[in-house]
Amino acid sequence: MNVGDIFTTKFSNYLLLNVKITAIYISSPLLDIEGYIETKVPSSVNNTTVEDATTILYTGSSLTDSYYQPKSTSWIERLNDIVDVVLVNGAVSGYKLVNDMNRLTSNVGISHDPDNTPRDLKPKYICFNNSANGTAYGETGLIDLKNAKEICDSLGAKMLLGSEEDYSSISKQLETTYKCFSRENNIPYSPIIQTWRKCYPSNRPFKGDIGNNHG
Repeated sequence: MNVGDIFTTKFSNYLLLNVKITAIYISSPLLDIEGYIETKVPSSVNNTTVEDATTILYTGSSLTDSYYQPKSTSWIERLNDIVDVVLVNGAVSGYKLVNDMNRLTSNVGISHDPDNTPRDLKPKYICFNNSANGTAYGETGLIDLKNAKEICDSLGAKMLLGSEEDYSSISKQLETTYKCFSRENNIPYSPIIQTWRKCYPSNRPFKGDIGNNHG
């Protein structure tokens, strides 16, 4: 063993300590060393990276797109700040559920992440969150939801069902449809649509407010 030599010692199951000898003291068993740690994790160990983080892709209308909201103040961005999963906003103003479905199958750029497509993003979940612009309920709505689930399956994602504000006063019909589908297919559903109207102000709360549901 000479000055300048480097030797490696196992420090833990996945940690190697590389030690460089800078001096040897004959009268003492101690070595003057300069060490650095190199981590070598075998491929069998699970790693969490940006690529494999849990991601939820939201679809929806302008109510999820937050068309009139200043940047960083939309509800989906605020929600993203308090949960430890990645929420990606794929909603588009003016869309209904079938438009969201067609956009996913076309694999075009995600509205709020245009450099990514659904297949590139590889979301673990896709939340169909549309309650507006003619989104269907009843038998037609159930058929649409069945097709939406098949799209999720084709993308390797699990389906979630949400709901936006009661845009067209059809909250009860939509909720009945979504609850029925979620029960039959064991899909989580968030019935928030019934609570939105209770949150609306009775008059315009600030100058520039153009309506109760868009801000």
